[in-house]
Amino acid sequence: MEETRDWTTDVLDFIQHIESDVFTLQEVYKFEGKLSNLYPNNKNIKAKIR
Repeated sequence: MEETRDWTTDVLDFIQHIESDVFTLQEVYKFEGKLSNLYPNNKNIKAKIR
């Protein structure tokens, strides 16, 4: 089954939930679980975020 969601758009949507204009990679990693749910076949979530 091919992914129909757009990874980059989903990551950027999560970043918009960070309440600061400046954020760390660790803050984005907090969305790893949600991204895993959206992309269950992706076993390299953190690497792809980077």
